[in-house]
Amino acid sequence: MPPHGQVNLHSHDVGALFTYLTDVLGFAPEFRVRGPDGGVKFAAAWWPKVGQGTRIILGDIEEALHGHYDHGEFGKQMEAHPLGTGVVLYFLAPDVDAVHARIKARGAVIDEPPTDQFWGERTISVIAPGGYYLTFATPIPGFRFPKDFEARIETFPSPARAAAPHARARARVRRPPVRAGVTRKRRKPRRG
Repeated sequence: MPPHGQVNLHSHDVGALFTYLTDVLGFAPEFRVRGPDGGVKFAAAWWPKVGQGTRIILGDIEEALHGHYDHGEFGKQMEAHPLGTGVVLYFLAPDVDAVHARIKARGAVIDEPPTDQFWGERTISVIAPGGYYLTFATPIPGFRFPKDFEARIETFPSPARAAAPHARARARVRRPPVRAGVTRKRRKPRRG
């Protein structure tokens, strides 16, 4: 399986959250597990498609609180705070305007319509059952940070960052990497 990210979310109604993700927002369904009472207890969906991108595992909150997480601080935090508080799930999409049109027609709860952001992405944000906040983003073609902003960006070497807008903006000021066994020659200062 190709590398992917995974997020686990708990819900008071796994079935409703799963249906919202798959039928309204267009996530690709992977599986759904029903309990003895017929209610959905666990499910999984992917963005953008099964086996690629980000997998979201959904679990029943009662099952979590009285089973897997019924001990320790994490279980206490889950019980004391509303689900979804303070968490933004961020997904890349090839065309955020097309995503917006599609999910709006399906009844998505749009919190922020398509908006050009200062960091070089066009985003939309929706609210899902349980208070979860999802943002979909598309890089703005040709985006460049203003020079004064660009100077404040600190980047770290990583092949994954090569496609990020800030990495492209900073690329022209980076030195080429030093290969093993090769040393850089220092230039002598010019005498005027």
